[in-house]
Amino acid sequence: MFTFRQATPDDAEDIAAIVNLTSAGVVTHLFGGLVPGLSAESILSVGFMKGHGPYHTNNVILSGIRGRLTSLLFMYPASEHKVPILMASLMPAKRLKAVRPVLERGVPGSLYINTFWIAEELRGNGHATALMVEAVSRARSLGLDRISLFCWNDNEPALHF
Repeated sequence: MFTFRQATPDDAEDIAAIVNLTSAGVVTHLFGGLVPGLSAESILSVGFMKGHGPYHTNNVILSGIRGRLTSLLFMYPASEHKVPILMASLMPAKRLKAVRPVLERGVPGSLYINTFWIAEELRGNGHATALMVEAVSRARSLGLDRISLFCWNDNEPALHF
């Protein structure tokens, strides 16, 4: 049995670390070197702490074992999947242009799964299915009738799932 919990602002650093890890360089591309002295991950963490656009802890479900994070599901209505106004106003247009299609692609009327992560040693034991049950429940509670998830074409485990 897997137990999930709603993320809180105290989880922002862990959330940012996992989103960065799974982003295939998108987080670093967007936020790297943007603010002197702050890493891309730190900037994303602040975004989650403050709740900018869909980057809010209310949109993240976590699980853990003995204080260690074991899974993360970051999801929100696809209608919210767009470049946040704050990001667009602070980011150089050239930097944003390269990833804008990824940041704006969504399936209308769906719950968009931005990040779906399970600790490697727990993969293959039903954790992913349990997370998807949580996603279906969230979609239904929001009145959405489908779920959308995009993954990189070289992410074999995600494509298989």
